Amino acid sequence: MEDICSKAMEDIIGSLHPDFQLCCLKLYYDNKDLFDCCPGSTHNHQAWPGGYIDHMSEISLIAKTTYSSLLQIRAVPFSLHDALLALFFHDLEKPWKHDGIIKFSNEEGKISFVLTKLKEYNIELNDDCCNAIKYSHGEGKDYRSDKRIQTPLAAFVHCCDVISARIWFDQPNYQ
Repeated sequence: MEDICSKAMEDIIGSLHPDFQLCCLKLYYDNKDLFDCCPGSTHNHQAWPGGYIDHMSEISLIAKTTYSSLLQIRAVPFSLHDALLALFFHDLEKPWKHDGIIKFSNEEGKISFVLTKLKEYNIELNDDCCNAIKYSHGEGKDYRSDKRIQTPLAAFVHCCDVISARIWFDQPNYQ
């Protein structure tokens, strides 16, 4: 399984903008044991050992396919590179959370952890990517009827995540 996980993560990272590939590879290989055994969630989606990487691989493929389809309708106000980057980091806390290394009491704690991990690996994201990571699971209590909170990129990331986690939640994408 380890070789499958490594290949899948290398493929995902290889599709990121070249400026981020080395940092992301370092992040993965420094924490490979955590990433490779982590489920996508405790029971809602991809809840098997290695499910985290299955989920990451699937959302990457969903993003590429959906982005291409959207461009056939009209221009999209963000790049595929930004979408793939935000998706790569949208659940970054899960390997540490699953292993019991860190417990998060709320969404803010998860976001803070992700931002700290990005800083640790010298990864600087633009504001749009940060918004997409923060709101990848929806706007939650930040929702407002008088102001848009989620950027178009965040909405796209959320859609890709929901498709994987709520439609194809019960089996690896390679079966």
